[in-house]
Amino acid sequence: LELPRPRVVVSCYQGLQHASRRLIAEALQCPVIDFYSATEFGGFVAGIACAQGRLHARTDQVHLEIVGPDGVVEGDGLGWLAVTTFNRVMPLVRYLPGDVGRWSDE
Repeated sequence: LELPRPRVVVSCYQGLQHASRRLIAEALQCPVIDFYSATEFGGFVAGIACAQGRLHARTDQVHLEIVGPDGVVEGDGLGWLAVTTFNRVMPLVRYLPGDVGRWSDE
């Protein structure tokens, strides 16, 4: 029985390393796209990966901040991700999912 080849693979709730993304794409002969989300976000997508594998904030769905122990991290410093969702019924405000990150201009 020959199974149909997928047109795309979407990875969500777990970030893929570049090598893993490349291996999956080669094995299945299709593009692999990363989404950054969490169950707590209520279906909102906080980020989506570009062709280079870097996550870009979905500013139409969430507001993202990188925060440190004393507040917002300046520049490209590493810190905890704070997520605010634009959900009118039950928004998350500066929710800390426990993930770390940094801003990049690349």
